[in-house]
Amino acid sequence: MVMLNDEQIREWNRKKFSLLEEMLYCKFSQNEEARKVLLATDNAELWHGTRGVPKARQVGLERVRTRIREAINSSDDEEKVCSSSESSSEEEVKNHDDEEGNDLKRKRPSESKENNNKRRK
Repeated sequence: MVMLNDEQIREWNRKKFSLLEEMLYCKFSQNEEARKVLLATDNAELWHGTRGVPKARQVGLERVRTRIREAINSSDDEEKVCSSSESSSEEEVKNHDDEEGNDLKRKRPSESKENNNKRRK
């Protein structure tokens, strides 16, 4: 695991939602069944919540739905709707990995001590 400094945390916080949205776009544009379900929601507001977690509107997923709809309307080949943006999203994801390809996450000092103690037992 790699520790992020404050500047890297700020950069991640600035980019994480656009990266997530791009991943969702690729997921729904490449998976026909999931795409059909998403498009069947028409223009409904999309909400998500689980027990103990407040419900939150999924505006990013609503934008993905709009992008997919627009891509389908402008393209005869539904299978290629993600290909136009794959290269830019791959580059952004690479920017969030260290030189060895490790996922960059911030670990609290207390978590490090807890994990080390668990390993020793």
